[in-house]
Amino acid sequence: MSWVEKTVSQVDFLWDVLQLNGTERILDLACGLGRHSIELAKRGCSVVGIDLTADYINEAKKNSKLENVCIDFQCKDIRDVRFQDEFDVVLNMADGAIGYLEDEIENEKIFKVVSDALKSGGKHVMDHSVCPSNRGNFTVPI
Repeated sequence: MSWVEKTVSQVDFLWDVLQLNGTERILDLACGLGRHSIELAKRGCSVVGIDLTADYINEAKKNSKLENVCIDFQCKDIRDVRFQDEFDVVLNMADGAIGYLEDEIENEKIFKVVSDALKSGGKHVMDHSVCPSNRGNFTVPI
């Protein structure tokens, strides 16, 4: 898959922009096959990856074993995740489900999960290309 070729450069970018050093605890929401999670774990970060698709989580677990990294991969709906002040960084890479849910209320649930999960001073990174069906319709209240 062509997008996999960009994983290392994407994590290099995150590493530089977020000034990571490998001691961070990271939550990867909608982690898919775990490619970002695995690369971050290889650099020393403690990672939890969450995705709704069981096949993706199973593949991520298999790939993390092949790479000899320990990652807590969980098969869950990211709207139902409950963490409180536990993570230095929360990621929503490759759209991370934002904009693909039923309506704005459902999308906002993800931002609540992110807000609750982050430690004070933590950082959230969202890589998002607007889904054509939602273009121009998604807003986040301030």
